Parts: sequence; C-alpha cells; structure tokens
Amino acid sequence: MKNALKKLSFDIPVMLKSKMLTVKSQKGATMIEYALIAGLVSVAVIGAVTLIGTDVNLVFGEITDALETVEITN
Repeated sequence: MKNALKKLSFDIPVMLKSKMLTVKSQKGATMIEYALIAGLVSVAVIGAVTLIGTDVNLVFGEITDALETVEITN
C-alpha cells in the first residue's frame, strides 16, 4: 500500500506539470489564431475604407462642381 501511495504521489505532480504545459501551448495557439483573425479583419477594413473613400471623394467633387456653376443673383 505504501508503494502505491508513493507512486501516486509521484505521478500527480508529473500529471499536473504535463497538463499545465498543454494549457500553455493551447493558449499560445489561441493567441496566434486571434492575431490572424485581427490581421484579416484589418485588411478587409482597409480595403473597404479605400473603396468607400474613393466614392465619397467623387461625390464631393461632383457637389463642388455643381456649386461652382451656380450663379449668385442679388
């Protein structure tokens, strides 16, 4: 019985250490996944803002041209 308890008491720290290493490696993998998702989202946002910015610039250009052609009468 003593030998069984000694073996069990030795195995518990080894199992805990093994489990902690597994958790740490999973946290690292999760962090990398979040970084990849954040990178993809930022690329999509930059592309969308670039496209929308160009369209908005064209609209304001047309408004400016229309306002320049209006004659002011007193």
